[in-house]
Amino acid sequence: MDYKDIEKLIDKLDKSSLSHFEYEKDNFKLIIKKETAVQYAEMPQPKKALTEAAPAVIHTKEAEILEDKNIILVKSPIVGTLYTSSSPDAPAFVTAGSKVKKGDTLCIIEAMKLMNEIEAEADGEVLEVLCENESMVEFGEVIFKIKKEK
Repeated sequence: MDYKDIEKLIDKLDKSSLSHFEYEKDNFKLIIKKETAVQYAEMPQPKKALTEAAPAVIHTKEAEILEDKNIILVKSPIVGTLYTSSSPDAPAFVTAGSKVKKGDTLCIIEAMKLMNEIEAEADGEVLEVLCENESMVEFGEVIFKIKKEK
């Protein structure tokens, strides 16, 4: 087998779907390997489920105060799935019109199988709940409007 024969083999291997070729005769051994592109498959989305995990508490320091200094916009501090209650059968933590105290749980956001409790920044009344149960929320998305007590 000469150099031109080896070039022809390389060319044929390059054009084929083979990625590996070996040839051995007497004291001659030829191994040709072709690099293949790595393909990534999209991972299936996990089912929406509330798993038992020790909740981590996230304080939303990004709560934005509107021009009316008594209205607080509570924003999601992370990307994840929002849950309005601790379990599917439990009542919602808060609804529009609910009175809350500083530190009360408003909702839970699940991110990477960790449950993160979102707490009220101040005493007040929930004016509006802007996200539905089991909905995906983005970082910085407004999820509650709270009217702060004076």
